[in-house]
Amino acid sequence: DVEEEQGSEETAVAPRGPHDVGDVSTLEGYLDFGALLVPATDLELRLNVDEASGRIMSLAWLTEDAGLEVSVFAAPRTPGVWDELRPELIADAAQRGGTVDQAEGPYGAEVICSLPVQLPDGTGAIQATRIFAVQGARWLLRGALMGRPVAEPEAAVSWYDLFGALVVRRGGDAMPVGEALELRLPPEAQLAVDEGVNHG
Repeated sequence: DVEEEQGSEETAVAPRGPHDVGDVSTLEGYLDFGALLVPATDLELRLNVDEASGRIMSLAWLTEDAGLEVSVFAAPRTPGVWDELRPELIADAAQRGGTVDQAEGPYGAEVICSLPVQLPDGTGAIQATRIFAVQGARWLLRGALMGRPVAEPEAAVSWYDLFGALVVRRGGDAMPVGEALELRLPPEAQLAVDEGVNHG
């Protein structure tokens, strides 16, 4: 019984991850995207690529009614980067005609942005996104939840768990604060990504 209590994730107040690659003993079962190591899942994984540079800017896992997008940036050793970035997010959302709420999630302060968007059929809609971040050893990993998990906490649990399972490989290079760390496609993911595209 004691072992079960210790192993219960519900009793853990602080999430277990995301982790720095230096703190992880094994990467078995992970896909190597360069600065991000992600657990292999059955979820559709989409790459968001900057058309001008061809760089992968973020990774997104998607289902019919939900999604999680993650991006990783260089950060200073001193904590507090997310505290500085949140006002910028709020101002940006307001400039784009959206509304913003702030909330507390399992990773601390969150920004919930509701932005007007145009759907493919030309109709307007409101897209809500729940944005949060974790700062590690000279990196900042940002997550954005979309769909049902934004409004339904119980629908968000598995997505937060996925975020916590991520591993960041910062690398030793000096980089400007806020610059995106390099993401690249692992050879073994090429087939899965192609299948995902053809599939839907």
